[in-house]
Amino acid sequence: MKNKNNICIFGLLDSEAGQIYSFLETKEKKRVKFFVHLGKIKKVNIQLEHRKRPNKKTAFYKNGKMLGLNVYDQENYTDAIKKFAVKECYLIESNIKKRFKIYKIAKKLKLNIKTFIHPTVVFGNKKSTYIEEGTIIFPQNYIGYKTDIGKCCIIQSNCNLEHHNKIEDFCNINPGVFTGGFTKIGSCSEIHLGTKIINKINIGKNCKIGAGSLVLKNIKNDTLAYGSPAKKVKKNILF
Repeated sequence: MKNKNNICIFGLLDSEAGQIYSFLETKEKKRVKFFVHLGKIKKVNIQLEHRKRPNKKTAFYKNGKMLGLNVYDQENYTDAIKKFAVKECYLIESNIKKRFKIYKIAKKLKLNIKTFIHPTVVFGNKKSTYIEEGTIIFPQNYIGYKTDIGKCCIIQSNCNLEHHNKIEDFCNINPGVFTGGFTKIGSCSEIHLGTKIINKINIGKNCKIGAGSLVLKNIKNDTLAYGSPAKKVKKNILF
């Protein structure tokens, strides 16, 4: 319990926090002491939720725990951090605005925000790639030569981010995204499932690109775009 390297995970969904916990090697798992949910934990009808899903494997919060670990909310997580001498954390929250807020809280608590890269991730040249703190990279991704990824990004599975890309802070890259070389994605942007972005494209800050889009032209800041080719639908207001 008094291990100086004890860990907590900010996140409660099985599809997010549960996955990251399952990816960890045994030694790392043993250092994870609890999950944190920043907000009031809502009661869930688990049987009803299972009926909405293709199987009954989804884990839910029940009796103060998820996946066998305690869960703490906004009223008691700081006490738990002190009690368990937690010095490190994983931050896995898909809502960018909430993730940004949690990041500031973790920094205030002087926690080391850990980066996670799944062992199946392939790099064009790992030494030429810079990945900042708190970024989570899921399985089966390709990160190209001299591609840099900012802090607290979430790169989901089966993406191909080609050479000389720059992904700025707090971005969400959803499964199956492909980018050409020399692509830039601005901070706090979200690229949805199966989007393809040709080379030398600049996507601005606070943008959202709809699933299955083909991006052939630059996208300005604060834009929601969708289609093949992708076109502006409306202004995207995040902050």
